[in-house]
Amino acid sequence: MPVKDYIAIHYGGNQSLFAKAQGTNPQAVTRWIKENFIVVRDVVYSPRRPLKSPEVRGM
Repeated sequence: MPVKDYIAIHYGGNQSLFAKAQGTNPQAVTRWIKENFIVVRDVVYSPRRPLKSPEVRGM
């Protein structure tokens, strides 16, 4: 889920509280939201690169 949604669910939308709990600053959290970081099983992931569409072969 998007970081912003995670913060809404688990921290009542309070980005500062989330930042403090993670040992980072609010500016980092703002960047994570802006750059579309996601949370999967309580781990933050950043996008690396867009995937290219697979080519359909043999059809």
